[in-house]
Amino acid sequence: MPRDLAGENGGRAGQDKAVAKASQLLAVLRRRREVMPGLDCGDPTWEMLLDLYVRKAEGHAVSVTSACIGSGAPSTTAKRHLGTLEDRGYVARRSHPADRRSTVVYLTEKGSASLESLLAG
Repeated sequence: MPRDLAGENGGRAGQDKAVAKASQLLAVLRRRREVMPGLDCGDPTWEMLLDLYVRKAEGHAVSVTSACIGSGAPSTTAKRHLGTLEDRGYVARRSHPADRRSTVVYLTEKGSASLESLLAG
């Protein structure tokens, strides 16, 4: 669970607000793909971060495959963006707790705190 940022955004209420804002942003980004098909103006890294943030708040584990699909980018592009996020310490990977053949990706403390700070404003 993301750390409590009570001094920065009102604790749990601020966290809930940030998750709601992230969900709204994801909905707009995904709707844009439907309304404007073929227009390549997406940001796979941003969509991946928002998706991971919302899924973490909902208590869902996210496979690498699911994170890549959630980015809206081709698999190789999404994996490259995921690698960049991992190199910079915003996400990490580990074996799936129930299926060792699968890998899950999750936001690190740095990733969660950064998104909460950004979305709280």
